[in-house]
Amino acid sequence: MAFKRKLMMSAVLFMLMIAAVFPAMMSGRYEIQAGQIWSVIWSKITGASNLDVGRSQQVIIWKIRMPRLVLALTAGVALSISGTAYQGCFRNPLVEPYILGVSTGAACGAAAPSSFLIFSPKVNSPPSFSPWLRSA
Repeated sequence: MAFKRKLMMSAVLFMLMIAAVFPAMMSGRYEIQAGQIWSVIWSKITGASNLDVGRSQQVIIWKIRMPRLVLALTAGVALSISGTAYQGCFRNPLVEPYILGVSTGAACGAAAPSSFLIFSPKVNSPPSFSPWLRSA
């Protein structure tokens, strides 16, 4: 009985995640309807030609919004797995990342690029928080 309940709860949570995908894919600068999103995804899966959705909308859905969504889902899964691992290791459902200093290491890793002034090679200007690097 417990297995069926866990299976049902997993199915419900999966459906909620799928239901959250469409509003996330629809939100952005350009308005795209849920039917168009479904049409683009279905045409990519089956290989069918998609005549009712413009090329620009296909590019926006498949090359901009889909990678953003996949990255967000991957980050969420990674955070949930790490939280579950912490709870399992310490056998404490209220465990937090400060116990082993993980949050301090994460803060150090987040601050390192700005401390060493590492920025994208595509951006030719220095970051705005470092006015001393700008030439007069």
